[in-house]
Amino acid sequence: MKKIILSLILFTTLFCYNFSVSTSDDTHALDLNPASLGIDRGNQNGYYFPIEDLSLIKTSSRMGNIGYSLTYDYSKLTMSNLFSPYEASFGFGARLGSSFYFGAALNKKSTYSSGLLFRPTNTISTGLVVSSTKDFGFKDHKIQFGISIRPITNRITIGADAIYHYTVSKKDKDGNIDRSINPFIETEIVSGIKLSGYMEIPENEPSDIDFGASISIALGSNNELGYINKGLNGNSDLSSGSGFGIYTSSQKKRIIKSKSKKKNFIKLRLDGLFIEEPPVESKFNFDLQLSLLPFGESDNTNAIQLRKWIEMIDNISKDNSVDGIVIDLGRVRAGFSKRWEMRQALERFKLSGKDIVVYSEYGINNMDYMLISLADKIVIPDLTGVELKGINIEVQFIKGLLDTLDIVPEVFRVNYSGKSYKTAADGLLYKKMSDEMRENYTSLFGDIFEIYKQNISKGRNWTDTKTLNNINLGPCSAKECYDRAVIDSIMYRDDFDKYLSNRYNDGINLTDISIYDKDNDYQYDWKETKKKNIAIIYAVGGIQSGESNPGAQGSSIMGDKTIMKAIKSARENKNIDAIVLRIDSGGGSALASDQMWKEVYNTTVQDTINTKPFIASMSDIAASGGYYIACQADTIVASPGTITGSIGVISVYPNISKLRKRFGITSDKIKFGDRSDFLKLDNRLSSDDEKEIVQNQINEIYSIFKDKVVSGRENLSNQTDMDLLAMGRVFTGSQAKNNSIGSLVDEIGGLDKAISIAKDMLEIDKEDEVNIIEYPMQKTKAELIKKQLEQTLSINTHDMANEDFKQYLSLLQTILSDPTQAVLPVVINID
Repeated sequence: MKKIILSLILFTTLFCYNFSVSTSDDTHALDLNPASLGIDRGNQNGYYFPIEDLSLIKTSSRMGNIGYSLTYDYSKLTMSNLFSPYEASFGFGARLGSSFYFGAALNKKSTYSSGLLFRPTNTISTGLVVSSTKDFGFKDHKIQFGISIRPITNRITIGADAIYHYTVSKKDKDGNIDRSINPFIETEIVSGIKLSGYMEIPENEPSDIDFGASISIALGSNNELGYINKGLNGNSDLSSGSGFGIYTSSQKKRIIKSKSKKKNFIKLRLDGLFIEEPPVESKFNFDLQLSLLPFGESDNTNAIQLRKWIEMIDNISKDNSVDGIVIDLGRVRAGFSKRWEMRQALERFKLSGKDIVVYSEYGINNMDYMLISLADKIVIPDLTGVELKGINIEVQFIKGLLDTLDIVPEVFRVNYSGKSYKTAADGLLYKKMSDEMRENYTSLFGDIFEIYKQNISKGRNWTDTKTLNNINLGPCSAKECYDRAVIDSIMYRDDFDKYLSNRYNDGINLTDISIYDKDNDYQYDWKETKKKNIAIIYAVGGIQSGESNPGAQGSSIMGDKTIMKAIKSARENKNIDAIVLRIDSGGGSALASDQMWKEVYNTTVQDTINTKPFIASMSDIAASGGYYIACQADTIVASPGTITGSIGVISVYPNISKLRKRFGITSDKIKFGDRSDFLKLDNRLSSDDEKEIVQNQINEIYSIFKDKVVSGRENLSNQTDMDLLAMGRVFTGSQAKNNSIGSLVDEIGGLDKAISIAKDMLEIDKEDEVNIIEYPMQKTKAELIKKQLEQTLSINTHDMANEDFKQYLSLLQTILSDPTQAVLPVVINID
């Protein structure tokens, strides 16, 4: 035995040198097989200092599919060659197929190499490299073929390389041929400890065998520092021999958890507006400083995408190096069901064995308390409090205002035995709740209150009686909240920071979420598992014909053309395996709703070539037109508090004939056709026969609506049963699922539940990762700039109103876009 080599890691982890052209995935790709650059390893950097010659240093880097290495000889550095490396290599790699890679590299010393890498399964990897060097009249040609297998797991690799090496020089024109077989083994006996060994068996002198061994100990996931001694005969590469190496990677590797007793916590700010869609951002801001105007101010609150926030919490839940989160609570702006989904994510976090600590500098409002009530510790400073008070429902009525203006709303809607729960126009017709509205809303929000109360009871580990008592006692000051166990401590922020260290005896490491390591984990498997692609189509806002209006705070208008295009595109995209329609809409135009329903029908029934699983996921609200576009889905998923149903139709015509007369405005006409002035309501009230025509149209649309619900829902058999569920009645998600007459909803859950159901329908494991493709596709930057400029120049009063008035303007805009509406009743404020 000629030599025995031991590589021992001195600190964190060693970039354990690969021995084979079939296993070189990291910065060694340029040295062994450039085809490995085709494998996604993020950004990696390596630095090598050989002990034999301390004047040399080698750097190796790869950025995606490109890699380079530079070697400097500092003993020969002069001002003229200060930036000229002693040796340099450059290479690239590319994926040619799902398991096939190609790469090429060029060295400053005129070494050309090209390589292939083929990994047909997770257990076999093969590599082939052909290289040629021509330097100072010396010709060197080498062919190296390697094969490796993983017979049990990706923690054990065995294999061998066959090397054919042919050299020729001016003195020896016949050349010299060396052939050798290099078997090797690599094993990770436990996470973070890796042992490797190899042999070099020359064909000409089989007794002259070289041996090598290495050990690596991983103590950090992204940084490695160690000692290496490779020393293969005949290899002039700087990587051979003894030396120190430093290696960094943007992808996390398996590590041994630090023995530090300090707890690792992530700090995150919970504040802002939560929306369904990705916020549309523009590099250019043409917003007027409306805060300078006397009649209002612009709301420039940055929005947070709900799905991404929940995904972030779930990822931290799975990170074994994290022991908990510290939530800096501000003011959350989100609907009841969005909060429920956020709370579910926090509950999963807590069930993973991690702690949640909440600090709120300005106190906690009513709905935010439900959201964070499951925290292990809730802390506020003195002179603040908690606004725990239950749920209050207020419906605004403008009948008195219309009477003052002599505006007569002419309303046509479905009714059953003289009763109608389609109360979208009650605010125009009455000065208080109708009996139907009060009956329906008492049931609806009574159920939401139960969900609210149960979440608080579960979070604080209270009985329902104690929870209800605390709610009925109302908002409390900091001291009173502490006495009632509504919070756990009263502290100023600087005291809270000290408290965190004292709570955990050995202290904590607190990392802000903005710098928390979000890089991908290192993929150890050879053959990448092909992920399924699930499209999420965001159907958000009041329904109108035309285009949607995405913006920095989400859409307020759902345009049928935009959503139809998105559904059709996702359906016909061969790479999309399933579709989730995420709905957050109280409805709107019946015509636009029907147009979108047709695209859903095409996906689930008519287009047999492109049929794929279609799941509707309901957010805060999916009612009336919002339910219309969902009813044909294969499965409908709603949260317990989702407001849904409102199956019915209504038409509203604001009649201003009295207002015109009041101001002395008159008109005259010449008619050609008996009904040429049909519903010309600026001059007169509608006639009885006009009312009959409109009512018949309403009834017909309502019948079509019911037919589509019955055909789309397997457990609903006829329209008679539908009348007991419809007529404009609204339900929570729980009520819609558990109704004795029939279920309008199939499953209870959030967006994650809908994705899980899609996985079931695709027959993949629930734990398998999928690619999420979001629709509608975002507009180009030029289109966004143009749209934002148009909106700014128009000085939309919607942006200058307070929050309540914005809702009225949005509702009015939706109603006026189409007289025949499938829309949720009026504007509802829950506080």
